[in-house]
Amino acid sequence: MDVDFLVPVDKEYTRLIDFLSKAGYEQVTGHGWQRKGEDIRYDLFQGKKVFVTELERSPLEPGGHKLIKEFNKIYLGTLNPFDLLITKMARGARVDFEDCLILLRNEKLDLGRLKERFQEAVKYAINFGINEDQAVKNFDHLMRLNKTDKSD
Repeated sequence: MDVDFLVPVDKEYTRLIDFLSKAGYEQVTGHGWQRKGEDIRYDLFQGKKVFVTELERSPLEPGGHKLIKEFNKIYLGTLNPFDLLITKMARGARVDFEDCLILLRNEKLDLGRLKERFQEAVKYAINFGINEDQAVKNFDHLMRLNKTDKSD
């Protein structure tokens, strides 16, 4: 199991990596950190890039995220629903489709706006190794699944 974190501020990313190293975590993949004997791997992404998808704007900008919980020195948030769906469709694994359907069930999203944002993001993201055709197929498949999900 893995948990993904995007750390938009470079200085904070460096501090987090330093903390994890001192706490006994080891880098086990390109972005993944895990402690021996533990099942959870933490994938940490720096800046605006999640896997191979670079966001058009920082998640720290207004509307770029939703607060989950604020601690003394940690702000835990999630990407806004549009960016979250876009990053998942760039990869398009089975679990990504499942996550997106749950998100679509629980968020009132303008699907027309989502499609526009997706098309803009894919054109922007091809500079970073995204296969545009596959990403579009993934998105179209998600929209078909969403229609089927709503009719059940």
